Order: sequence, then C-alpha cells, then structure tokens
Amino acid sequence: MAFEYKDADFDKKRCKAAVAFGGRRVDYYQCTRRPWKDGWCKQHHPDTVAARDAAALKRYQEETAHRKAAYDWRPRAADWLDSLKIGDGDDVAAATREDLDTAEWLAAYLRRLVAKEQP
Repeated sequence: MAFEYKDADFDKKRCKAAVAFGGRRVDYYQCTRRPWKDGWCKQHHPDTVAARDAAALKRYQEETAHRKAAYDWRPRAADWLDSLKIGDGDDVAAATREDLDTAEWLAAYLRRLVAKEQP
C-alpha cells in the first residue's frame, strides 16, 4: 500500500502518495497525478491497491495450486506401485525390513509415504 507523502513542500493539488525514486537512492517524492478520491489518485487509493493486491494473490494461489498438482509425486508413485504388483496386503505394510526382501520393503515404504503416514 502506498503511504502518505509528508514533507514541507506537500501540494494538495496532487496525489498524497509518496513514490520512491528509481535507482539506489532511498528518497521519495509526491505523486504527480491529480487527486481522484480522498486526496489519492486512482492508482494509489487504498481501495484500488487492496483490490489489485487481492487479484494478484488470487492469481498467485491459482498458479501455485496448479504447480503443486503438476509436481505432486504421490499419484504417480501410487500408479507405479500398483503396476509392480508387489507389496500388497496388510502383512507387507506391517512387516519390518528384515522380514522382506528389498523390493517388497521399498514398496511397503512407498505405500506408507503415498498414504501420508510415517514409516
């Protein structure tokens, strides 16, 4: 959100937002646009900024949800385990590593991970 420009040369005929200079300077100047509502221009008005931020957050959440779904390994691992036809049944899921050969134990371990359980 834009913050108010508070300086000795404040001009009421311009927007009251403080805009940062570009580059390495840490300094601000008063926005040069005419006031639109409550002394703010349309770009810097708190309602406009809040609506723009809400829209950006919604876009970000949609993009990250799509990315998370695309890179989630659990469905692919479940399909792969089903295709192996090993590690089925409760006796394998409850067994320890010493009881099974490596492939069966690994399948049981991955099944627990896919089910979001701790091994």
